[in-house]
Amino acid sequence: MSVDVDKGIGVRASFEVLLGQLSQTMGQVSETMTKLHKFLTPNPRISPIVRPIRGTVVSDGSTYVYINLGGPASGRYWDLRRLSVLRTTLAAGGFADALTQPASVIAVVVIMASRVPNAGTANLTAFDDLVSSASAANTPLSLVWSAHEVTIRTNQNLVVAIKGTTSSDQYLASGQAEEYIESLPETVVA
Repeated sequence: MSVDVDKGIGVRASFEVLLGQLSQTMGQVSETMTKLHKFLTPNPRISPIVRPIRGTVVSDGSTYVYINLGGPASGRYWDLRRLSVLRTTLAAGGFADALTQPASVIAVVVIMASRVPNAGTANLTAFDDLVSSASAANTPLSLVWSAHEVTIRTNQNLVVAIKGTTSSDQYLASGQAEEYIESLPETVVA
């Protein structure tokens, strides 16, 4: 009878050792899969989404008209890379002549956190950042920025303010921004 008990204890001990090794192996597989997943997941700071941005406005002849190009969704930010502004009003013959621009129109690019003003506002309202400025006619306007020069955050709007338009002029703003996910800075353990 003692022989049977010894065999039972030995089998049980062998089984527990085998379970321990299996558990350790599964832990290693899980850890490897976690590392692999992290390796294959794109870094949102390095892998942006390229967003085309576009807006139009038809002037009513007031001092300022605005093209609100919007802003990033909550939890994201834009890195503005290029922007062009030009008049697309139909010329004689029914075609848009983007190369013939009015001599007195000035376009500036601003970032506004507040509500974008209505057309006809007497002066340019408060803005967070003046992205481009001009003191003389500058349309068509074509701007290009390097990475991280112009950043638009959540609750901000990219706005083109145009001054000196005539009634029924139509303007187009078109460009490209890289969209990143806002993330908290890495914590450094000392």
